[in-house]
Amino acid sequence: MAKYLLFALIPLLLSGLSANVFACTCGETTLSESKSAATAVFLGRIKNKIKSDAVEESGVEVTFEVERVWKGQIQKKVRIYSGATADLYGFLDLCSPEFKVGDRYIVFAAGENLLANMMCSHTARIDTRNKNWASRALGRGKRPKT
Repeated sequence: MAKYLLFALIPLLLSGLSANVFACTCGETTLSESKSAATAVFLGRIKNKIKSDAVEESGVEVTFEVERVWKGQIQKKVRIYSGATADLYGFLDLCSPEFKVGDRYIVFAAGENLLANMMCSHTARIDTRNKNWASRALGRGKRPKT
């Protein structure tokens, strides 16, 4: 009897645990569509990351040192805003990149006064395996404004 009760309780326990898990579901977008929808597209290295509610509650302000620009009037240093990351909040916004300090990212951002990372865009970490991805996909780009 106890064995059957345990099997009956497992789905209930699992459903209670999954109530706090949210996945981010995005439709397929092309690189061209992401670039067209963005206000800014750039490649940069993260210099700083702090908590910020400037764009969304439990958000993150990420400061980049920009290397290349494909869209927008981007300065050498730029701040964007994104969803929660586990290192700052203990939980993760699954629709936002983790954004680790020191790492390089290609960023697709939107906004007027404040730039926010675009969900479901092609924002991605650049590492040694895909370091030429941006130039192959977007072209040469230009230097940021000084």
